[in-house]
Amino acid sequence: MKQAHCRILANGLLPSGHCLLQVDCTPLAQPARAGQFLMARPGTDLAEALRRPLFFSRGGDIGQLLFPTSMPWQQELARLQPEETLDVLGPLGQPFILRPGASHLLVLVLAEPVAPAMAVAHWAQRQQATVSVLLWHQQWSHLADLLPESVECSVAAPRAMAHQESSLQWADQVFVVAEPEQLPALSAAIIGARLRLPSGFAQVFLPADFACGVGACGACGLHLGRFHRRVCADGPIFDLSELL
Repeated sequence: MKQAHCRILANGLLPSGHCLLQVDCTPLAQPARAGQFLMARPGTDLAEALRRPLFFSRGGDIGQLLFPTSMPWQQELARLQPEETLDVLGPLGQPFILRPGASHLLVLVLAEPVAPAMAVAHWAQRQQATVSVLLWHQQWSHLADLLPESVECSVAAPRAMAHQESSLQWADQVFVVAEPEQLPALSAAIIGARLRLPSGFAQVFLPADFACGVGACGACGLHLGRFHRRVCADGPIFDLSELL
């Protein structure tokens, strides 16, 4: 983790309602891994004390940050122009890990942020895994253009989670972006398709309020399973079998 000023290389608004920032991440001294994020603020706005979480849709020295533009702070970031900078802290969070022997990865995007799912799909494809992405909302369909051509991408809605039996049987690992209230239905669908929910099979990215990004403030705390989790520090990726 490092504090740095990262230069914006390109900025684009997408038909899905997202902004895509391409950023020079070399000042961070380490490339972000799939599932990680930055706590960022405009580098020229000294009056803005709060940093906001931005998630990588693709890591590397030239990273891509994808975020919706529904909130005022997101709209402010979306107005940044090439050669302006982000004052960032990161990379933060525990990255996604493809378990040994996994060769078929199913990525389910049930909620925002969509970016970690895009990053995981890119990374798993580079690890020679076959990747299938299911987007849960029709307005996200244009995001398929951000994925490699070898990654299958489709829109799952309006089909319910219970109708994903064949996809869950095909996969030997699943990555899901989901709200906590969606986890019981996800678990039931996996058990229905595979008869059990084995440890390590389903990795879940949990959205939360990230105020500090390092677990110190407690704003991202959630009671999940038998434990209290600090989502930004202990996650944001967790094993589904440990959350229920």
